[in-house]
Amino acid sequence: MSSRSLVAASLLALVALARPVRAADDAPHSIETRKGPAIIAFVLFGAVFLVHCFQYIRNRRRGNKGMLTLIIGMFFMSLGFLLRTSKTQYAWQFLPCAFLATDYIILSRLGRAVGPEPAKRCLPISPSAISWLFILSDCVTFAGQATGTVFIIIGGDWTSIGNKLAIAGLILQVVSFAIFTFLLFLFSRRLRSQYPNIYASPESGSHNLRRPFVSEPVNDVRLLVRIVGLTCIGFMIRSVFRLVEQCDGFFGTIASHEVFFYLFDTIPLLLSVALFGLVWPPRYIKGCALASAHDEMGESVDLHRAWK
Repeated sequence: MSSRSLVAASLLALVALARPVRAADDAPHSIETRKGPAIIAFVLFGAVFLVHCFQYIRNRRRGNKGMLTLIIGMFFMSLGFLLRTSKTQYAWQFLPCAFLATDYIILSRLGRAVGPEPAKRCLPISPSAISWLFILSDCVTFAGQATGTVFIIIGGDWTSIGNKLAIAGLILQVVSFAIFTFLLFLFSRRLRSQYPNIYASPESGSHNLRRPFVSEPVNDVRLLVRIVGLTCIGFMIRSVFRLVEQCDGFFGTIASHEVFFYLFDTIPLLLSVALFGLVWPPRYIKGCALASAHDEMGESVDLHRAWK
């Protein structure tokens, strides 16, 4: 069986094993979880985590530290699914916001890599402000969601307040990430039209995907932006699902059917972060920086030679 077939079979099993779950009689306001899909999710996230660790070690050059958020997020997501296999009455899931932060950091570093003048023309705000602005926004929205969840768990008169607070936090998160996605699209479009030599070299193409584990830089911002765009779609699916789930009720029909969680939360997140194992952002950001430096001097660039 090929690796693609194995992954596809694992995802199908993940969904097939996720049946409706009900609260225990002694805990009516809680969600029980199935061990089977949680184990499969743990194995898949763990495997992707190991690939990211390998990429991090393999590419020990400057700029690699920005991917720590992704690796930390993968570790705690794997831990969260491991905890779902226990007899706890709560469905633990840790640090999915770390994946959003990875996208923010990538766009911020791309903006700095293209140089001051291209960044000024291609982005409406400074690159250094992008990551901090959107990470701060996520912290605020996450605090609202967490506070609302605590109120719901407390119950009583706090339930309604907590539900409204959690919904407000989720709406703000969707709006914030939609704005970021628009900035990514704007950056890509302007860079392609105004600085084509930085956007992608003539030699760029799909062959870069066939060499995911080399350490040389790649001058193909186009491919990296497309990958980040795909992750934005996956993260947006997850965010909208969480909003719909919250509107349905903390212990509603959607929350009590794990199949929805794995279809619209787990799988989009897994596929999104797995893409970075194939297209390791620091390689492309470094290639962009080298291409930008040579473009300013009006020279062609041999990235392999420049890297050595």
